[in-house]
Amino acid sequence: MLPLLLAAALSVTVVGAPHDARIDDVNAAVAFWNHELAELGLRTRLHRASFVSARVPRDVERIRDSYSDEPADIVIVLSQGEFPSVTMPADGDDSSVIAIRTADVPPLSEPNVARNVIAHEIGHALGLDHNGDASKLMCGRPAPCRPDAFVSDREHFFPLTAREKAELKRRLR
Repeated sequence: MLPLLLAAALSVTVVGAPHDARIDDVNAAVAFWNHELAELGLRTRLHRASFVSARVPRDVERIRDSYSDEPADIVIVLSQGEFPSVTMPADGDDSSVIAIRTADVPPLSEPNVARNVIAHEIGHALGLDHNGDASKLMCGRPAPCRPDAFVSDREHFFPLTAREKAELKRRLR
């Protein structure tokens, strides 16, 4: 998780295969967060700094070890591994590494799920925790929320709670 920040441009690097369909989901999630931050009157924005084409490890620990030195505030690694997507602090600094599981099998292969999972993990990188409301973006364990709750025929992002918006205002001033 990133520390308490004053107005900042947070760089985002995406790592994965060049034609991965989830790249569009990352772009949509970054746009979602920039819209939410603007709506809250915050100056902090996410800027997609670069794309790194690479063969990505299939396990979370190797992903963290391989990309925690990447020069970005948030590194989003698009893996083909089958693990729960997760946000991890990078070694020794205030950046985050987000490991996104394969989108070739459910739940990420279901419509509307990958974009919300990516947005959810970016929420963790911005300092938000899980909530227990399955109708909200940051729902997660230990609540019974799972990524398949994001399935929808209509592309959209699940909303934030009032408490999460207040936390963002506190953290990102």
